[in-house]
Amino acid sequence: MTTKNQNSASSEKASEPELKTKNYDFDIGPNTISNWMPDRALQKIVAANLGRELDQVTKEDLANLTEINLIAASETTIVQGRKQYVISPSEYQSRLKLKSLAGLEYATNLVKLNLAPDRQLNHEWLHRTFSRSSLIDISALQNLTKLARVDLEMCSIADISALANKPQLMQLNLSYNAISDFSPLKANKQLLASGSIELKKQIIIAEPVHITSGTFSYTSGPYQLLDLNGASMPIKIETGKHIGARCNIKQYCSNWDEHVGQVNGKQTVTWDLTSLKPDSNAAMTIKFNSNSATQKPLISGWYIIPFRIVSGQPITFHFKDDADNTIACEQKLYGDINNSCTAPVPTFNGYSIEAKLVNGVKTPLNQGSLTTTITAQPQDIFLLYNRNKAADITVHYQDENGETIAPATTISGVFSEQKIVKPQEISGYTPSRYQIDHNGISHHPGSVAILLNNQSQEITFYYNRQKVSNVIVHYQDIEGQKVASDEILSGYVNDQQMVHTLKLPGYTIQSKNLNGLSTKSELNATAITLKEKPQKLTYIYTKDIIGDKKVANNKPLPKYKNRSYHHITNKIKTLNNREKKVQQSHTKIKNKWQFLLLILGLSSLFSILGLTLIYYNRKNRK
Repeated sequence: MTTKNQNSASSEKASEPELKTKNYDFDIGPNTISNWMPDRALQKIVAANLGRELDQVTKEDLANLTEINLIAASETTIVQGRKQYVISPSEYQSRLKLKSLAGLEYATNLVKLNLAPDRQLNHEWLHRTFSRSSLIDISALQNLTKLARVDLEMCSIADISALANKPQLMQLNLSYNAISDFSPLKANKQLLASGSIELKKQIIIAEPVHITSGTFSYTSGPYQLLDLNGASMPIKIETGKHIGARCNIKQYCSNWDEHVGQVNGKQTVTWDLTSLKPDSNAAMTIKFNSNSATQKPLISGWYIIPFRIVSGQPITFHFKDDADNTIACEQKLYGDINNSCTAPVPTFNGYSIEAKLVNGVKTPLNQGSLTTTITAQPQDIFLLYNRNKAADITVHYQDENGETIAPATTISGVFSEQKIVKPQEISGYTPSRYQIDHNGISHHPGSVAILLNNQSQEITFYYNRQKVSNVIVHYQDIEGQKVASDEILSGYVNDQQMVHTLKLPGYTIQSKNLNGLSTKSELNATAITLKEKPQKLTYIYTKDIIGDKKVANNKPLPKYKNRSYHHITNKIKTLNNREKKVQQSHTKIKNKWQFLLLILGLSSLFSILGLTLIYYNRKNRK
């Protein structure tokens, strides 16, 4: 939380550029260089190296560049053996405000890049040799594999991962930056083996800290300082005893006492603050070096934590919404006792400030600032925010062909509220997947948790049609006997199918029964709509009458009142039965005679065979 102490001494002098600033305060218009190269200082540098006006520079032009310098070759001349510059001091200073290299990714043939401040101009125009540029972001160099010479000395670079994997890189100067991790360079085998490399005197300035009066010791770290191999570099406390008076980090040296602290085994330092009084300004400074067998290590630098001893206890600000959710990390306000401090009320996207809560007392609060007083006791102030109405979520329901199968629904709520969106149950369809904001990424079917925000969101649930085989068609006679094989209907739910009757020889359709409802109308065909539940259709047939007899009608004869008819009918049946018995007895007698004749024939045959054998035996004896 940025604050202003009304009764305190003047704030600390800013001797180093802010490393976290990445704002570009100028308009970006369509079809201009600002549309793809947002940094104004870089635009001027590129235009000077191309020898063109700003409005004439295109992305395609950058592919023609093999060399880019902070001051272009066309902007320098040699007069009596001394380099002269045609740019003005104000133009030079504006180029030092360079922050980002975004746009240089189009310079695909770039071999040499030199954006280091000029020492001669620093001395002549700025009256100091050491002056950093504000360059922080070099990520645009990620894919420029033709780079052979890179000079980014005296910039404000902390992240050098974009300089990894540069097979042709032979010269590299990154001295006087703010680099703590040099391990990305280990992939550049040619550079490390035979190239020229400068990585000395890194100056890393951390965020200032406030320490309350009465604190006797403070532990800083652990420090993440990695050399080319990714190993932790050794650290030691820097007291400034061996640093020249004109060294730019002399003001930060930890020389308030002979024994300012000690280095611990896990890359931390415990500082002794007993000799410091309230309102003391100092810095906890350590020096680091890479492990090297040579006299001068390849990497060196300082890690500096500015601090101030204050007499009061901190005020802690907490940020809560109307559901008691924390919406931002707590912030602390430090100062001396009885100092009146004015702090701006932070604004958060999607929230409106409502009130402040102090010691259980709630006070309405508007956007703007609030004034508090530092005391000898710690204080907690809760800033309460209301969640604004969020943009709606629109939910669509479609089949796999993108056809709408149910009306879209809308889900509303307040900012940061989480909604669980479930697929709707739609008859005849089964959820298959869902897709958020049509981003092309599909997810497995099921519910999805979506956080409401200020942007409209869309989610589409996709469904597969549900296939069933649950309609069984029976063909039976009036006794319930099967007269044809069953059929099973398959298809998609809600589809309509026509089931025609079968033409069975000797049978006539009599009625049908669909799901327990019997009818004798529309017997030729039945329209059935497939449902998820099983269905049953039965066609019922009767046997046809041939001549004067019913061939297949097993119904009992009706009981007529005329008894003579029954008497005649019974006599006819009796005569028919007698005739059948006579026929059966004749058949039996006939079958017996045929059997006796067969036996007599076989006996005669065996007798003849026996006599023949006797005759031949007697003849042979003679």
